[in-house]
Amino acid sequence: MSRWRLDPGDVTSGWETLGAESPQRKTPARRVWLQHEPTGMQVTAEVVVVPGVPDEPPVLEAELRKSLFAELELKVARHLGITINRS
Repeated sequence: MSRWRLDPGDVTSGWETLGAESPQRKTPARRVWLQHEPTGMQVTAEVVVVPGVPDEPPVLEAELRKSLFAELELKVARHLGITINRS
């Protein structure tokens, strides 16, 4: 029996830059998000933006999205009542 997998075609993603204007935020950051469209479930991560340092290399962004996808897959599976064995 094959393991249930989240269909990447059902997932949208994006990012937004969060400024340092608010008193709670000392440094600017980038929020990356993935959303499972059929359920509306979403996961996010924030990456601190260091002024004067180039954005993350594409490899790091790909790793972050891969990690977020795995997190979203588990969240959606729980929501749908599907048991996933991670091995």
